[in-house]
Amino acid sequence: MLRSVAVSRGVIIPIVDMRAAFGSAQGTPDPSTDVIILQLSNGVMGMVVDGVTDIVSLAASDIAAVPGLGAAEADYLLGLGTVAGRRLILVDIDRLMAIRSPGPMQAA
Repeated sequence: MLRSVAVSRGVIIPIVDMRAAFGSAQGTPDPSTDVIILQLSNGVMGMVVDGVTDIVSLAASDIAAVPGLGAAEADYLLGLGTVAGRRLILVDIDRLMAIRSPGPMQAA
């Protein structure tokens, strides 16, 4: 769901709130709310997130398949990462941002 737009160096960047896109109530921004800028295959987009706490690098050996999840169920999930005892959900951001809710003309 488009929340707003930002302009950076003359480029208009749409800002989406994934909480609204997945059906959660939109939260009110607070001091810990951040916007991350994403370079997607089809352009630049911003995403509202609850907060950014860390940036990590993972080796292939640190990534495992999502247990019990078929490929067609959520093809945007790449796997589960493990770093310093933490479990991370890895997402293909291009696929996630390409998800569209069916509109009235698209409903079967």
